[in-house]
Amino acid sequence: LPFLLPETVTSAEGHICQSCNELKKIDLGGIQEISSAVLYYCSSLESVIIPATVERIEDTPFVGCTSLK
Repeated sequence: LPFLLPETVTSAEGHICQSCNELKKIDLGGIQEISSAVLYYCSSLESVIIPATVERIEDTPFVGCTSLK
């Protein structure tokens, strides 16, 4: 099962996860905005579900997430 952000979270700023090496999949729920380095060096992360509610994604939101497909 993926990690699911609660629908009440509308903005992702700073590092939501940093070096979460067991995290393989994350669902960004009802998020509207994704800032830089939100997922930071999560080396096992393979999948990010970005919802249709996203209005803005800053540069380099997935720094060091080398397993993303």
